[in-house]
Amino acid sequence: MKVILSFLCLALVLTFYNNIKNQHLSSEMKKKIFATNSLSHQGQSLDSLSCQSQSKCLIVYMAPWCPACLQFKSQLFPEFLKTIISKKEEKNIGLKIIIGRDSLDKVQKMGASLGQTYTEDSSGKYYNDLGIKGVPAFLVLRSDGKIIKNVSGFRARGNNLAQASENFFKELVP
Repeated sequence: MKVILSFLCLALVLTFYNNIKNQHLSSEMKKKIFATNSLSHQGQSLDSLSCQSQSKCLIVYMAPWCPACLQFKSQLFPEFLKTIISKKEEKNIGLKIIIGRDSLDKVQKMGASLGQTYTEDSSGKYYNDLGIKGVPAFLVLRSDGKIIKNVSGFRARGNNLAQASENFFKELVP
């Protein structure tokens, strides 16, 4: 009996792993992610950070109720944005910020505090379609819709915010 249960557990784990490993987005969701978005940062236009025409897209998913999301937004996000800007060409990657899993007014308030263009997901559709299990979530997708990295939470390590941001970006996009 124990052998059968062990085998069934192993089969379940392998099935789950293969589903995540081979996860592709629907063509509708892929179009939404890789569409043009206008970003602005300290008066600069960051249209070039959209995922359109890029081979990869980094999705940052945050929720207003999440303490780790709030910490990331207030402490690491400004440096993380600088890191993405500096590595954009080398890594051929764009950025999509999604805020959701809360009421529309709280999502909009968090989005306004970012000073960036973001996608509102108060209904949780992106959350579910992307297979996110926890927030903050960081996903890297190829332009064909394949999810190549899916990380919940952030592990910023370094002597300062710039170094921590650089190290975290390297973990996400080697």
